[in-house]
Formats: sequence, C-alpha cells, structure tokens
Amino acid sequence: MEQKEFIIKRFKEIREEHNISQDELGKRMGRNGNYIRAIENGFKEVGILHVLKLCEVLNIEPTKFYDGYVEE
Repeated sequence: MEQKEFIIKRFKEIREEHNISQDELGKRMGRNGNYIRAIENGFKEVGILHVLKLCEVLNIEPTKFYDGYVEE
C-alpha cells in the first residue's frame, strides 16, 4: 500500500477506534467536519502536522499511528 493511502486509511481507522465523529474530531483539531471528510476521502493532503495533531487530540503516541505500515 502506498504511504498516502495508508495515512488516509489510518486517519479514519483511528478516529473510528475512538468512536468520534468527523465533526467532533474537526472541532478538537481546530477545523470542521468537512475538513476531516476531505482528508478521509483523499481530497486534502495529510501532512505530519495533521498526524501529530490527531495523535495529540486523541492522546495516542505518533508511533501507534504508523503501526502496520510496511514501505514497499
């Protein structure tokens, strides 16, 4: 799996694991639900700052975000 695809997939998986809506996650990240939807649908690039902010608001280690990633 390509890194971009993996990041998009993990972003959504982690949000769902924490039982949080796109709207609530957007609010916690200082954005809105539409922004989170755009990320999860691949319309917005997900940079390291997005990953770090997600980890911060959900109180997880950034290394957990990348669990299971294998570079091809």
